[in-house]
Amino acid sequence: MAVLAEDNPAMPGRDEQKFAVRLNYHDRNLDEQLELIELCRRHAAAHFRKLKEQDWRRTGIHSEVGPLTLLQLLERVTGHIEHHLPFIDEKRRALAV
Repeated sequence: MAVLAEDNPAMPGRDEQKFAVRLNYHDRNLDEQLELIELCRRHAAAHFRKLKEQDWRRTGIHSEVGPLTLLQLLERVTGHIEHHLPFIDEKRRALAV
């Protein structure tokens, strides 16, 4: 949402492995995490439906890939969910869910 609120905001890349370890991803409740993903997506979708065409062309500067439009960011984020599916499946198997 920074791309909508600010002009060309900086968007730092993150080391997701450090997040996973330091924020104890392995100890989190699977159902709560899936619910959180769903709520965040629903909230964002409601907001995105109200945008004007020019809003999708607003940009931010990603520290690893450079300038990205809001549309490109959304495509990256939604595509990234598939990256997490094997981890969700693994956790389900470990919990026998």
